[in-house]
Amino acid sequence: MKWRTLLLLLLILYLYNRDTCTWSKFPGPEAPDIAAETGVYFVNTSRCRMSAMDAVSPKALSFVQRLGPFECPKVQLLRAATIKGHNYLIRDLVELDLWRCCAVRRLRDVFCAYQQLQYCTDFRTHVLGTQYFALDPRSEYMRVPDGLQMLRVYCWVDFGRVIFHDVLLFVPPPHAPHPVAERGGGGLPSERLSVLVLGIDSLSHLHYRRSFPHVAAYIRHLPHTELWGYNRVGDNSYPNIVPLLTGLTAQELERRCLRRRRSYDECRFLWNEFHDAGYMTAFGEDTAKGGTFTYRKRGFEHQPTDFYLRPVLQEMRLHTTYEARGDFDVKCTAGRRYEEVLFDFVQRLMPHMQQRDFFAFMWQTQGVHDYFNYARIADQDYLQLLQQLHQSRILDNTLVLLLSDHGLRFDPFAKTFQGMQEASQPLGIALYPPWLQRHFPLAMRNLQRNAHRLVTTFDLHETLKDVMDLKGRLRDASIRNRSHRLGNPRGVSLFLPVPEQRDCRSAHIPDHYCLCHTLKQIPTDTPTVQRIAGFIVSHINHLLRPYPQCRQLSLEEIEKAYVRRDHGATGGSTDQTTITVLVVTEPGNGHFAGTALASNVTALHGRITRSDAYGAQAYCIRDFRFEMYCCCG
Repeated sequence: MKWRTLLLLLLILYLYNRDTCTWSKFPGPEAPDIAAETGVYFVNTSRCRMSAMDAVSPKALSFVQRLGPFECPKVQLLRAATIKGHNYLIRDLVELDLWRCCAVRRLRDVFCAYQQLQYCTDFRTHVLGTQYFALDPRSEYMRVPDGLQMLRVYCWVDFGRVIFHDVLLFVPPPHAPHPVAERGGGGLPSERLSVLVLGIDSLSHLHYRRSFPHVAAYIRHLPHTELWGYNRVGDNSYPNIVPLLTGLTAQELERRCLRRRRSYDECRFLWNEFHDAGYMTAFGEDTAKGGTFTYRKRGFEHQPTDFYLRPVLQEMRLHTTYEARGDFDVKCTAGRRYEEVLFDFVQRLMPHMQQRDFFAFMWQTQGVHDYFNYARIADQDYLQLLQQLHQSRILDNTLVLLLSDHGLRFDPFAKTFQGMQEASQPLGIALYPPWLQRHFPLAMRNLQRNAHRLVTTFDLHETLKDVMDLKGRLRDASIRNRSHRLGNPRGVSLFLPVPEQRDCRSAHIPDHYCLCHTLKQIPTDTPTVQRIAGFIVSHINHLLRPYPQCRQLSLEEIEKAYVRRDHGATGGSTDQTTITVLVVTEPGNGHFAGTALASNVTALHGRITRSDAYGAQAYCIRDFRFEMYCCCG
């Protein structure tokens, strides 16, 4: 009996470890040793050495926690579906389910109404009308007008007790079969590729390796390239996404098309270029308050793409949102998490993706933006999505970018040395059809070699423009000609050789985010470190001077300091050595970091970043550029 008891205990221990430690071993073939992929560097060129780190280092694993119960407890009484061109509300619960969840005995006691909604601007929708109805116990299907795309539905019993409230989306079916792309000459399957950007906020490349074991295992069997030298160019989502979508910095975009205008309508984005080339376009985010172009910004006054999720999320935020039950502060609507709404949007677009060329930009923020452990929940969601894209043959003609904007910024992990480094190395993976390698061997060899070159979203922008004309842009002769004329610009298509001599300056990466350095911790009590710390606090106070409602900060503590030595053209010159200092300020207990030259502390290299969540501290300021520095009085 003793040995049986021992075996049982060992089995329980194994199952527990398997559940809580899926980050350490991927299913299927053994995961490669990341640190060994390029020796000790992710990038090792004459002007950039990006040190390799271990995804499952003891420090990183110390932040992994067992996932507790987590759910959206309200019921999903109705869902939307388009069947043979007609719109229906489909009842998902039977009478027994209603009794268990809502103490409702009979379906016919439930009364409902829906409002027909129409997009006006990013901040306003128009109610076209209201229709009342009762649930029919004889049928799960209720027909609603065709052509509608957005309904707000609520159901009640007992003269006003609401049991269901949600915003539902209909995506009209394709009108007629549309060829995916013209066939090219010489057996070329297609003249151009579709594009699907699957963005996951705040996910570093190494955190992907820790937290997405199922996706990583699945992708290993698909043609793909992992961009180990992908470096952020800005602090948060906006300055990293803008170069991807426009080829410009955020400041250049605003000078070009926002100075005298109320919205982004006159700005030129990638989806405009793809639309002009005959592509179907779509844009979706799983947040309304924190949208890329709407958080403390002007948004759009006209729908920017053919299919647009923003108005649905905005209605949810105003009318149906509530907090999930569990360990994570994420938003729900009825029985769904916000990110489930995003995935549902992608799935509803798949019939369009199968019939015509498309450019779709999707971005998840919920959960992954704030919590180290939430990414493990997203792993299964993305696995299922990739499987559906593969099974539906959409991947046969699509370039998929699975990428992020930066690593975690506000989780406690961000305060560690590894977390600070990972914040500047977001996830970047390109998945592509296998026939590209046969028809465009030189372009694809360049893409694979660029896996270990310093790259940014400026490069991804140029890469995506190439897929609209494969024959004209990716033929070997064209690649040779373009490579010969390339130079060292800030944006290089990854189908071309990224220059071996590229460094952070030529790639337009501020020194504060640049990973082409060795970092060594140094004492915090040296005069140089103390001068930089004082300058960081003084600079924050200078930025806040136009906002008297924000309190002036004082230096509470110098947490850490690191010397950065460039392996490039400076040759480690002392005059060009930069130092990054981490400080704590009061009031508000803010944790900030800044980088400056050791020899001349008169300017910062990049923005001052923050590594703790400031939440309601900044309630009194609406300027997104400075709110993270503000502690309201």
